[in-house]
Amino acid sequence: MKKNINQVKEEKTSHMSLLYWTLTILHYLSGIGGLIASIVMATSNNNDTKTLAAITAVLCIIIFAAIHPDNKYRKLETGWRILDKKLNRYP
Repeated sequence: MKKNINQVKEEKTSHMSLLYWTLTILHYLSGIGGLIASIVMATSNNNDTKTLAAITAVLCIIIFAAIHPDNKYRKLETGWRILDKKLNRYP
């Protein structure tokens, strides 16, 4: 059974919105986690704790720097908008 174009559009829009919010939450949580791990590393007297906090901080900052939810969402939304215009042109 073929799906209606509006059903497909609603599914894609909900998937893009879910992806955007997931990446946004991950982005901010990794930034906060990196900040907390850096504070723990700076204030700790135990070498094992400092090492673990440093590794955690580096990993959180790498995740924070690698995820750009706004850019990814904007690209997906632009691509979908172009496709939608082309499909509406030829009904």
